[in-house]
Amino acid sequence: MPDEVTGKAYLRKRTLYDKIQSNDLMKISNPKNKDYAFSTRASVKLISGCQDNQYSQAGPINSVFTAMMMKVWKNGSFKKQLQTVSQEDP
Repeated sequence: MPDEVTGKAYLRKRTLYDKIQSNDLMKISNPKNKDYAFSTRASVKLISGCQDNQYSQAGPINSVFTAMMMKVWKNGSFKKQLQTVSQEDP
């Protein structure tokens, strides 16, 4: 993603991102329930079109990889598990 785009996105939600960066989960989760932030379980899977030391091919809005993922995703109607997709042949 171009620096200009990420910079604008950061500035729009700077307070939120700064709280996350400072690890102040209590303020962004639920200020009335002190256990909320720590009782929530989540995981993140990184899906990338390239390795960290590479660049993905740019498209008009997103990278070509992101554009294809969005096409396959079909606004959330795609129902396969990530593990299944990553094991399939292209």
